[in-house]
Amino acid sequence: MSNYEFKGVSGKGMNALFERLQKMKATVAVGYLEGATEPDGMSVAQNMFDQEFGVIEKRIPPRPVFRKMIQKNKDGWGVLLAASMKKTGAADKGLMITGKAIAEQLSSEIARFDNPPNAPFTIKKKGFNNPLVDSGKAMISPDCEIFDGDSL
Repeated sequence: MSNYEFKGVSGKGMNALFERLQKMKATVAVGYLEGATEPDGMSVAQNMFDQEFGVIEKRIPPRPVFRKMIQKNKDGWGVLLAASMKKTGAADKGLMITGKAIAEQLSSEIARFDNPPNAPFTIKKKGFNNPLVDSGKAMISPDCEIFDGDSL
């Protein structure tokens, strides 16, 4: 049996929780789930994909909010997962808590994102310069879902 420890999060039962997590082969997906749509009917996931990587034909520059959020926060996710599993005593609940926290981090990053800025015309039309906030759907829609190893 291995001993698992994440920056001081260890203790009774943690080995069993981490072994359960490994056996589950579970994954937490964070982003825009099916059904989240913009007021114009476009899927929020497609809109954010276009924003993340840019679309030359639509004159949308790359705005890598996902990559920025991941780079900024990824080092804390293992500790959060371990602490959540320790607190709840359940691997699946720990994954869900971690996924919800990552979704919140994404929402916060979207709210702060400002570079590259909107075009002057767009700023005038919207009345503000937050390139990733228009209808607000991208900011309020991030969610998470847990998949077991067989459903990926």
